[in-house]
Amino acid sequence: MDWHGNISQIALDLALKAKHSSELTSFLEIEHPEIGPVAITASLKGSSEKIMLEDIGLKAGNKDVYLIQADGRISWDKLDTDSPQQLVDLTVYSHAPSFQDAVRLYGKYVPDLGPVKASMRIHGTGMVLTGSDFTMQLISVSIESNNS
Repeated sequence: MDWHGNISQIALDLALKAKHSSELTSFLEIEHPEIGPVAITASLKGSSEKIMLEDIGLKAGNKDVYLIQADGRISWDKLDTDSPQQLVDLTVYSHAPSFQDAVRLYGKYVPDLGPVKASMRIHGTGMVLTGSDFTMQLISVSIESNNS
């Protein structure tokens, strides 16, 4: 077996779980407040020329406090050259029962606007990524009853 030769073809199913998001963020040296458990799944496929991380599924947090989900793919092409290329296409979703509580995780204060849902597509090549298709839904309902 030649451990230093070219990889002809690889296919791996990946799964990563952490009870606390801080375990993963500290490992990856990313700054983000603690939001709860994290689960990431993906399929790694490719060769020595191109690797694709497909069927990415991320779920972090807790639906009762703050939930972040993402899906999509990332690929690295021309790995056998001096100028490899990265391609990213991810969609990120978030949900919080309280917009105020979600923002407070980041050390900010806003008035309570009720539940919030948001999503954004992140895509691009190399280090140039673009956010598009941004949507945000604030659900603030006030019902008053005047019984006489």
